[in-house]
Amino acid sequence: MPFITLAIQRKTGTNEMDYLLKGIGGLHMLTSIPSLFILTAWIKRSRKSGSLVRWIWARAAWFLIAGAILDITLLSSMTKDWLKGFATAQLLLDVYVLIYVCWSRKVRDVFSDFPQPSGK
Repeated sequence: MPFITLAIQRKTGTNEMDYLLKGIGGLHMLTSIPSLFILTAWIKRSRKSGSLVRWIWARAAWFLIAGAILDITLLSSMTKDWLKGFATAQLLLDVYVLIYVCWSRKVRDVFSDFPQPSGK
């Protein structure tokens, strides 16, 4: 969410979405790094992709789980009042991601599918 909000602000040139970033610092943005690895692998996903991209894609569900757990941990340690702001919604979203990634057959199917290497 922090990266999306900042991207929208940059594109529109307004600060109308600052309320979404209230209380979110640079430390919180670090929890998005596992997702950035998946995004990079998705962009580079092709027959010509190297072993690193394939390795990341095959373990993408674990990257999502790690990101959600990091976010829950950081959110829990930084939140003083769960009734103010979006902390409760963020926590519920992280829990939903964990449940979906762990039990969804579709997630397993998506991350097990990768184009075969060229020439094989």
